[in-house]
Amino acid sequence: MIVLGTEIPDSVVTALTSYITSGSGPTATAIEGRATSLLLAVGITDPKRMVPHRLADRLIQKLRTAGQIRCVREGRQQRWFAIP
Repeated sequence: MIVLGTEIPDSVVTALTSYITSGSGPTATAIEGRATSLLLAVGITDPKRMVPHRLADRLIQKLRTAGQIRCVREGRQQRWFAIP
């Protein structure tokens, strides 16, 4: 997957996808934080933090449109849960 001109390794995409669909109901902020740590682990840095933000957003949209996750609102937070 390419995000903002940066090639994202399949291992990062797979790990982040399994984190989102794990059933723990992460928020978008938690998903972005996980994306940041996974990208740093493989040596991809982004001082503006736009690559992890866009990666998280693209995976949420991809999984949502595929019907694999759903959004549950808790006040102002949106949590993403896997659809069994």
